[in-house]
Amino acid sequence: MSNPKGQHFIPRLHLQHFAGVQPKGHVWTYTKADGKKFSRMPEETAKQTHFYSVEAPDGSYDLRIEEMLARIESTCAPIYMRLINGKIPEHQDKMDMAQFLAVMVVRTPGSRKDAAEMVGRMIQIRNYATGVHDRAFNSLVHRIEQGEGRQLTEESRTSLRRSLIDPSGYRLELGKEWALQHLTAADKLTPVLFQMRWRTIGAAQGFFITSDDPVVRWVEPKTWHPIYGDHGYLNKTAVVTFPLTPKVMLAMSWEDEGANAFAGRRGVDRLNRLRALQADEYLYAHLDHEVIRRMAVATKGSRPRMTTEGFGPKKFAATTLRRGRANRPS
Repeated sequence: MSNPKGQHFIPRLHLQHFAGVQPKGHVWTYTKADGKKFSRMPEETAKQTHFYSVEAPDGSYDLRIEEMLARIESTCAPIYMRLINGKIPEHQDKMDMAQFLAVMVVRTPGSRKDAAEMVGRMIQIRNYATGVHDRAFNSLVHRIEQGEGRQLTEESRTSLRRSLIDPSGYRLELGKEWALQHLTAADKLTPVLFQMRWRTIGAAQGFFITSDDPVVRWVEPKTWHPIYGDHGYLNKTAVVTFPLTPKVMLAMSWEDEGANAFAGRRGVDRLNRLRALQADEYLYAHLDHEVIRRMAVATKGSRPRMTTEGFGPKKFAATTLRRGRANRPS
């Protein structure tokens, strides 16, 4: 295939169903950071240069991830259309669509940030353990001295130990390949979504929006534990929604909620609000609408971020991702 520099983090298969008529064939994008809005064709929406490509030392790009995503989308295109018409998939079709949705969960910029943050915190917790443990710290110093062929001064040892225990004054930068490893999580999520009960919800009034994190999970707040969390998609109160078009949404849950249904204005607004809260940076819709713009602004910085409890630094360093290659931290 050709070298696709511009790669969609939200697939055209999804975005094309949110194209409107003013301008014709355009999707409207609303930014949560500043409330700006603009419209573009689906082909030019929700994309970044080499978002999934891994750069090799010689400057070439490995495009296998992009090619895999294209195959998944091609397989699911007819299943997606049948879902819009209320036909719930079964057997292999349901598994294929479950894979599409699972990949959708892990392929987004927000998910990538979460993966980087998780790796960054694991590295910092390990470093913290080294810094507070005399034997482990002395072993680290010995390895550094052997590698550099010189003895560290007492000032250098003190500075090194301080940085391990308190990394808050630093920034941890990881290569993109660290976050791309997170895509394998879709393999475990696919059978979970397949086992859930599916139905569609139509918008009897109003319309559904989508976002840069379109697969949204909700659980009963009472089931959340401060240490063990809420058990993710396996939580038996979980309801997972994915807007198929402005008028049709897929809903998945562990309880049998009956046949396909319709939502009134209040229900549609609640679903849109939940999607806006969990979006990373962008909301998408088929039209220019002031209510959506205000919703984007009101939900700035609302996407839940990873937190850690217990052992580790009091304050973690910020973790960022390079777009290109980076050597793995030692």
